[in-house]
Amino acid sequence: MTLPVNLVDMMDTDSKLDTNKQFQTTPLPESLSFSGQPYSVSVLKVGYCFYQTDGTFRADGTITLITGPRTILVDTGGPWDRDFLLQTLKERGLEPGDIHVVVGTHGHSDHVGNLSLFPAAVIIVGYDVSEGDTYRPNKLAEGHAYRIDEYL
Repeated sequence: MTLPVNLVDMMDTDSKLDTNKQFQTTPLPESLSFSGQPYSVSVLKVGYCFYQTDGTFRADGTITLITGPRTILVDTGGPWDRDFLLQTLKERGLEPGDIHVVVGTHGHSDHVGNLSLFPAAVIIVGYDVSEGDTYRPNKLAEGHAYRIDEYL
């Protein structure tokens, strides 16, 4: 398996897409799980973005699980990834209620399309940190980091 071409690499200096460029992709490691202490990281789904000849793009975000003292999901994939996400979590012995924190890296549908599966989790998207309908004070909008715990 290889990573798809990064669209930034396909842009010319005027930020126009150059579809004539040729690129070599980087091979992925056999395992997309990285053990660590106190947290380990597993890429559940590798994202992609492919240019289509009709001028559209096919894209889906990476879904990453961080396990340790807390269980954290980084991006939930698009709504079309719902069954995949639930099954992959189940294969790891997890249910949506076991996820403590969900981080949406940004608001595209292929990154936050399944937030509703995790109503008990703390949700971090953009400058918002919420738990249910309660929004926690933070200084993300001022450029400060948000600490999930002493490690993250």
